Amino acid sequence: MFCSTSSSTDESFFHCLNASLQIYSLNTTSYSSLLSSYHETIRTSSFRAPKPFVIVTPNLESGIQAALLCSKKHGFEIRMRSGGRDSEGLSTTSNVPFIIIDLVNFRKITIDMDDETAWLQAGAFPVLACLLS
Repeated sequence: MFCSTSSSTDESFFHCLNASLQIYSLNTTSYSSLLSSYHETIRTSSFRAPKPFVIVTPNLESGIQAALLCSKKHGFEIRMRSGGRDSEGLSTTSNVPFIIIDLVNFRKITIDMDDETAWLQAGAFPVLACLLS
């Protein structure tokens, strides 16, 4: 499991993030259950698989921006989780310290019947799958 180098680094990272973000860290009671809900393969559910430093679930686009900027500033790699299938485990593992930005709250679907187009936010795919089944 990856850990940051010091508690001052931890505090600096958390301070950098927007206070309105939902942030799950190793010390958060729901961190383990949230992380295990992502694991769809034996490879990614391995106890030895590196764990993300935090899981962030923004509600606004500005939260995504804050998570991206703070991660870059503090040297964390970023894994995006969009709600789709991740059978290779690429959004939940890394060989370097990383965070997960979970886009589950971005599930808006906009359909324009005149233009015959549809726009789906990244977290909308499970909703769409339910609608189509």
